[in-house]
Amino acid sequence: MAMLRALWDIAYNDLVPDFKREPYDLGSFEEIAHHRGARGGRAEQFEAGFEFVRPTRGRNGSPSLPIKMSVKFESQWSAPVPVSRRFDRGDYWIDQDLRGDQLGNFEFGTPNGSWKYRDQRMSRDPILRVTFDRIQPVHTLLFGLEYHFRQETNKSRDITPIDASPDCTADDVASLSSELFRHISRMPARRDVYSSRLFASAPVRSQPQRVYSYDLAVADSSGDYTPSFLAQLALRDPEAWRKIKKELEKFGKSAGLFDEVRVRHLGKTDADPFQIQVRKFSNSAKGPFRNLVDVGYGISQVLPVVTEMLKANGPNTLLLQQPEVHLHPSAQAAIGTLLCDIAAGSGKRQHKQVVVETHSDFIVDRVRMAVADTAHQLRPEDVALVYFERRGLDVKLHSIAIDALGNIAGAPRYYRKFFLDELQRSIGV
Repeated sequence: MAMLRALWDIAYNDLVPDFKREPYDLGSFEEIAHHRGARGGRAEQFEAGFEFVRPTRGRNGSPSLPIKMSVKFESQWSAPVPVSRRFDRGDYWIDQDLRGDQLGNFEFGTPNGSWKYRDQRMSRDPILRVTFDRIQPVHTLLFGLEYHFRQETNKSRDITPIDASPDCTADDVASLSSELFRHISRMPARRDVYSSRLFASAPVRSQPQRVYSYDLAVADSSGDYTPSFLAQLALRDPEAWRKIKKELEKFGKSAGLFDEVRVRHLGKTDADPFQIQVRKFSNSAKGPFRNLVDVGYGISQVLPVVTEMLKANGPNTLLLQQPEVHLHPSAQAAIGTLLCDIAAGSGKRQHKQVVVETHSDFIVDRVRMAVADTAHQLRPEDVALVYFERRGLDVKLHSIAIDALGNIAGAPRYYRKFFLDELQRSIGV
């Protein structure tokens, strides 16, 4: 998940990532790069990337070509920093050099050939890459190329062919911009400030408190801000509070955690403290409201995660670590259903991309059920299930499919072996 967020920062926000930013702490380069002992030596570089596929199809009805982004990292002052960034789409590509003494230099290619561009101004200024937190956006590189072809001097010195390619022309640059950058700029998270944000939750969330104050307004990984966010809605935007309250209570009922939630203001201004309270209904009467600190710990742990999933105009991509912490199996299953609804955009909910790290079979089973339910909008191709298997000093990743009937396909031998062994022991087999 830390790598996903790092790639997100590089691809969408043009940022040098911080591998120690909460809620992750992967340490220094030496602690991240693979090391098998003295004989194998340490890796001097590692590479990661992703592929983005637009849901729309091309002009002839075929699937749109994917955009691939890859980054190479090396150690600088013990920190992993990106030294190159590459975007590919079919035969069009651009590879950006991010090293301190090479800033502004890049290579690019079209079906006609490949070339290297050397920025004479920036290359004369040997500045360490780590002194910057920004990466030069791709569009500025292409603008530089276009500007270059509007000039009459130094063309051969700035752009040189690679692998016996012909001289680069203005048409090559125009096609590169049309076939590559146009699609990069249309990647959803690059289009607006809201969808470019990403929310990452911590595996253990904030401690419940008997009384809160309005002191946090910015989302944080542990959910410390969640009570203030809900209280501000209740105080300043009753309609928004009514909507999210309804959704929270719908989840609370399905999970068996609570039937009603409220913010109890201990004053009339946002300078006064407040409480978060919940209550359960019985068959004959409504129970009393109870303070968040006086009920099961699972409610305070799940409330920040569910609030982030349900809040309007929030980040469109969520990285959630163990949302099932401190929850009863029935509540874990309810989280699984909510995750499916959010991923599919069911019930007029805002569609979001969700990446979940979980130990809960109940969550996985609800995902399978949602795929099998023809009334649900979640399809097999919308789900990716990755199983991590430890093998000696290595960890092998297995990509497991879920078919249209909700069945697991392509699972490795040891997938769920522990649970099957426990079942056999319990029935004396």
